[in-house]
Amino acid sequence: MTERPAARPSAKSAPSTSAALPDTDDRVTSTERSSNSADAAGRVAGATIADKNAQESGGQDVAAAVAVTQAYFSAINRGDYRTAWHLWERDGAASGMSAADFAASFAKFVDYRADIGTPGRVDSGAGQRYVTVPVSVAATLRDGRPATLKGDVVLHRTAAIDGATAAQQRWHIYQSNLRPRPD
Repeated sequence: MTERPAARPSAKSAPSTSAALPDTDDRVTSTERSSNSADAAGRVAGATIADKNAQESGGQDVAAAVAVTQAYFSAINRGDYRTAWHLWERDGAASGMSAADFAASFAKFVDYRADIGTPGRVDSGAGQRYVTVPVSVAATLRDGRPATLKGDVVLHRTAAIDGATAAQQRWHIYQSNLRPRPD
């Protein structure tokens, strides 16, 4: 695992099991945001820097980060684990797993639906951008039992600075601390 700044959530994990998801009225389900899905390279509509000043101002930037989060969970629910894995930083390596291990970590689920909460504000500094997005996952295990996971997904990108590539300026998952939660 990579070193992370102390101000960031410190753990990321593979999915685990738990109980049912509580009602949340301020969340958007993965199927409701499917229009923001990523292509195979992890690019999402609105995630590239078209107008650097507008992107740096926050609103579009946060929307692009949420779109990546949505694309990630949508890919997992579809069973497209390679696309989901590539949405992690360093072309999947930041997940802490190989692509095969990442896919295997979801083998116990037959359904995996995320409710994406309201993201925090973009944390800026030293040419880097981070945003934390709360997530609740309602899943069904292969044996039919429900499972719930809750936590945060932290996304990162490099600001529109000299020398930053387009890929570095796109949002990627930096870490996740999704954990099983009881009823």
